[in-house]
Amino acid sequence: MAIHTNDFKGSAQENITFLHESANNNELFERIKSVFLSELDARGIPYNAYENIVKSGGIFGTKLPILVISHPDKACKYFDIGVYVNNTTVCFPLLGESAENTKYNTKEYYKNNGNHLLAAATRYDEFKLQQEWAWRQQVLDCFNANVE
Repeated sequence: MAIHTNDFKGSAQENITFLHESANNNELFERIKSVFLSELDARGIPYNAYENIVKSGGIFGTKLPILVISHPDKACKYFDIGVYVNNTTVCFPLLGESAENTKYNTKEYYKNNGNHLLAAATRYDEFKLQQEWAWRQQVLDCFNANVE
């Protein structure tokens, strides 16, 4: 089942544009996928990866391949990290659901909008959230280590 851009839950990091690349989505995507997954393996970072299609627009909208990186322990309930290439720009959307991140964002929303009672009642596990952020950073560091 294809992923739609409406399914994005934010971005894992800023997009990266490769100015000296030709606008060949598939060639750049395949190179990124090969190097990125090799680096994850070399560093021993736990992950599952699969390819899918990301769609933008309606029935005749744009379709691009996307690599989805997820934590192998489903009990962690982390966001998945997508990687797709649009022209010469690599994008990193967050996908799926993150249990602790959702609670954290809800608490921050209540706090920022003056609803301190609901903010106080909303609890998240800070240690689990830190673990998710650390895993996400390790994955992104593997990608960024190979960017020239």
